[in-house]
Amino acid sequence: MSIESMLENLTLGDEPKLVDSVKADGAEKSGLAASIDAIKAKCASKTEGEALAGLALVKSLAETAPQAEPFIKECLTAGKRLF
Repeated sequence: MSIESMLENLTLGDEPKLVDSVKADGAEKSGLAASIDAIKAKCASKTEGEALAGLALVKSLAETAPQAEPFIKECLTAGKRLF
């Protein structure tokens, strides 16, 4: 399953599958680089569940997938709007 399809219905707890995909295939091949705008939108969502799921994904990527760092930094500003 591609990252794009996983992001459509992202919920808390889905982040390990996405992180594993990025760690195994890299940021480009896994689709992370192409999907960063969708992740950013999840982080900035006005829906609490979507925003928390997006932020949990970004946190997990930051902690365990260093190859994702250049991409996820864009999501941090979007997440700041929640607080």
